[in-house]
Amino acid sequence: MGKHKKQLRLEKSKVKLKKKPLPKGQNITDTSFKTRSIVITEQFKTTDESQPLSSRKLNVKELVTRLKHYNDTVRQNAVAGLKEIIITHTESVLGSYFYSLVMAITELIVSEVMRNIRREALKLLQLIMAQVSVEKVTPFFSALQWNLNCAMTHINPKIQEDSLLLFDILLEASPSLVASGASHILPNFLNMISKLRAESQLDRTLTVNLQSKLTTVKWRIQVLTRLRYFLGAIVTQERRRLKGPESTGCRNLRWGEEGASNMTLFNPAYGELCVLPDLFRRSEGPAAGVDEIQGYVKQLMPLLFDTWLEVGPGKEAEGRQEKVGLNEEALDLLKCISQIIYLLWDYIHLWEQKTKNETLVIWFKSMFEKDFNRYIMSGFPYTQVETSNTIKRSKKQDMFQEPSNVMSGSKTSEHNLIICHLYLCISTSPAREVAGNVSEYVKKHVTKWNSGDNNTTSEQFVKVLGCLLGERFMFWSKHKAMAVPSILEAVVSTSLGRKREIPALFHLLIHLVLDIRLKNLARSPVLQPWIASLPDLLCQPVVPSTVVKCLGKLACHNNRTFHMALLDKLPHFISKSQGNLGSVVVSGYEKDPLEGRKNLADFLYWAPELSPSTQKLLDEQLLCWDANLASHVTELLAMRPGVKTRSTQEVQELLSVL
Repeated sequence: MGKHKKQLRLEKSKVKLKKKPLPKGQNITDTSFKTRSIVITEQFKTTDESQPLSSRKLNVKELVTRLKHYNDTVRQNAVAGLKEIIITHTESVLGSYFYSLVMAITELIVSEVMRNIRREALKLLQLIMAQVSVEKVTPFFSALQWNLNCAMTHINPKIQEDSLLLFDILLEASPSLVASGASHILPNFLNMISKLRAESQLDRTLTVNLQSKLTTVKWRIQVLTRLRYFLGAIVTQERRRLKGPESTGCRNLRWGEEGASNMTLFNPAYGELCVLPDLFRRSEGPAAGVDEIQGYVKQLMPLLFDTWLEVGPGKEAEGRQEKVGLNEEALDLLKCISQIIYLLWDYIHLWEQKTKNETLVIWFKSMFEKDFNRYIMSGFPYTQVETSNTIKRSKKQDMFQEPSNVMSGSKTSEHNLIICHLYLCISTSPAREVAGNVSEYVKKHVTKWNSGDNNTTSEQFVKVLGCLLGERFMFWSKHKAMAVPSILEAVVSTSLGRKREIPALFHLLIHLVLDIRLKNLARSPVLQPWIASLPDLLCQPVVPSTVVKCLGKLACHNNRTFHMALLDKLPHFISKSQGNLGSVVVSGYEKDPLEGRKNLADFLYWAPELSPSTQKLLDEQLLCWDANLASHVTELLAMRPGVKTRSTQEVQELLSVL
């Protein structure tokens, strides 16, 4: 019964078509059609050949517009076209379209989802920034800085990673302008690796980025490396400001066809670049500066210690006589952390010199000395573990050396020396064991000083010795564990044996001797043999001008040891057989050799009373020297009481006869 009703309903729902035939004429297919031409007016526009065009005949404005196109391929081709135009027409394009180009490219970097297009845009921006000067970037740098801030705080972690590359480009092109925006850029580095524990507090905790392909340690190394470069630019700018404009002083100009034909009379300080943010800075008080610096350092330093606590040896190194070696990743992280702390200390030290206020220095020492000794100095000195990669790299160099589990090359030396310098600077109550480790390391480094060391390592080691034997000599000489006298003896003996091979040691010791605050150190019996050997440097065929200036200052200080040694060396100084004063070459005076010899001859004024044999030798050499040099020496000796030599008139008469 149910099936029957269902079938009836289906039959009723069917539509029956009428079977009437169509009228005549309507059952024929009409194949006729009409055509109209499609005219695109842009096709008839002639390209302006005077404008720079890409290979696809597109100008700069059209390519900049296509950077915002919805299609990925169109955007990528637009970047390639702009790169092609800039390479072939650099001056004309950057002179007219610099602002529009830079803004469009940075906006593309911030908003682009495709990684390959972002990387091509970064390469294009690097090409543009390398071709322009800082003065051209200055008016538009605030806009670039905001785009950089947007990229560094972007919600997409991949854009955050590429923001570090954008930061590298801007820092390389205009470090002074990037440093001027420190208050806006510095917090971004903290946000990349940490977050606030509570919004009402400044305490931060480290974060872990699980969405990135990079490990947490590698990501932190990348961020801290850029922070290190940024702090370096800030310190360099602050040191330049503290130093002030370089005064040209008096200059001697020779007029003529080959010499100068004009001279600028304006003050060069008025022509320097003025950083725009400094013009509109309202807070100039030292209190605001102290609060700002303290707030940032207070947030950053605990993060650095916590980062090293996760990677460093930690408790594994406690109770072991041998130090635990670090792998390459941990060593890179140690480099970033140690140099960042060193740059923070350097900036605080410069702030103290500028404001004549020790508030920040005292605060930094009291706040972070204990943590620095606990986290950083616990594993000092650090060494590197030999892995398969390091063995392959140094296989050819270490072919004839015995294998070892731990290697201590120049790479670890640089980090250890920075840590040494920080420890010597910030210590107020040093522990005996740590001070002994530092003293032993410094002493070994002095005895094994290699003239072929890295310049950075040698410069850093000179800073360590300058702090230990100069700035904080009075403090560390009271602590027997540091063994300052033995370190000074090692420095002097090394400098005596290799005076010309290691000029850095010469400049260090001469600076210590000339420092008025270190009179007791200059009178030390340990330094007297070294001072007595200094006139040997004046008897060489080639004498550096820096040596002449430094020893000239020492002679003016009335140092009796130097004067007596100079008197003993006078026969070698003026003798013809030793390459005498009339033929010596003073480096730095290649254009005017006579002026260099005159500066060297000034040492004759400071020599004590000449012996008869020396005076006779000098009279004989005066006839062999250049007339101007001989007149200079004669007038110089005439000003000294008790010295008898030929007068200027007699020397000139003899020279005219010869």
